[in-house]
Amino acid sequence: FRVNTNVDAHTHAKITTGLSENKFGINMSQISSVIKEANTLSNIEVVGLHFHIGSQITDMSAFKDLCIKAMLHGKNVISEKPCCLNMEELEEVISVSQKTGKLYTVHQNRRLDQDFQIMKKIYEDNMLGNVFRIESRVQGSREIAPTWRRNKVNGGGMLYDWGVHLIDQILYLIDSKVTSVYAEFQYLRQDEVDENVRVQMKFENGLSVLVEIGTCN
Repeated sequence: FRVNTNVDAHTHAKITTGLSENKFGINMSQISSVIKEANTLSNIEVVGLHFHIGSQITDMSAFKDLCIKAMLHGKNVISEKPCCLNMEELEEVISVSQKTGKLYTVHQNRRLDQDFQIMKKIYEDNMLGNVFRIESRVQGSREIAPTWRRNKVNGGGMLYDWGVHLIDQILYLIDSKVTSVYAEFQYLRQDEVDENVRVQMKFENGLSVLVEIGTCN
């Protein structure tokens, strides 16, 4: 079911879908009764709820508000990223999850990418022998897209965009503790958000990893 949460994503008026007057989805106050009725129908199985609050979102704070609202209404939550803009916001969401007993997690869809899955199998099956260094990159030359990614206040920059995915892949892949992290950020065409980022990680098992994201290569 698609649910209308009456959350303002501060996007363009013509493409916003999260407010009650937009009439996209079932009103939050009605969803419980709708699910109850749906569960009485033998040909319908309710497997989840979809919250879509708009396209070309410019204000990421709406994610936090939506997640909290959903958990307070008794729903488990899988959030898109960036899930929050700072640790204080994330701790607030986790606190609501703990108080309500509802699941809160982040959608890490890049774990399912075919190239990563191939690399994961090669690593886990020891096809290359003793791997001592891994490098993971996403690079381009057309600058940062003119969306939230260009605005620091909305969690912009390449670390929060592609970086969180590549770092998550590495942590998902390597069954060892991180012992050190070093990062470099480059601000080339503007000074608000990082356009290029390099993250060097070392692990307890001796593995060294380089994650690099660039928009000016």
